[in-house]
Formats: sequence, structure tokens, C-alpha cells
Amino acid sequence: MQREPKPYWREVPQDVRDAIRALLGAPVRRAVRVFGGFGPSATSAYS
Repeated sequence: MQREPKPYWREVPQDVRDAIRALLGAPVRRAVRVFGGFGPSATSAYS
């Protein structure tokens, strides 16, 4: 089974990472790629 391509957190553009940090109100300490679902976008779990 081939998985859809998803970027690692370090590959996400800095301005996008900054926007996510602002939305969360805290820095992202850990980001894990999540596979499956129906969207072609990057899906991650943040903590």
C-alpha cells in the first residue's frame, strides 16, 4: 500500500509554522504526520 506524500514538519514553510504557533498560542514541541483520510493536504498531530 502506497501512502500519500506529506511533508515533515521541518519542511513546512516557516510562515505557515509561525501561523500555526500563533493559532495555538504556544510553540509546537512535536508534530507527527498522520496518514489516511480523504484530503490531499498535509495532516499532522501537534503537541
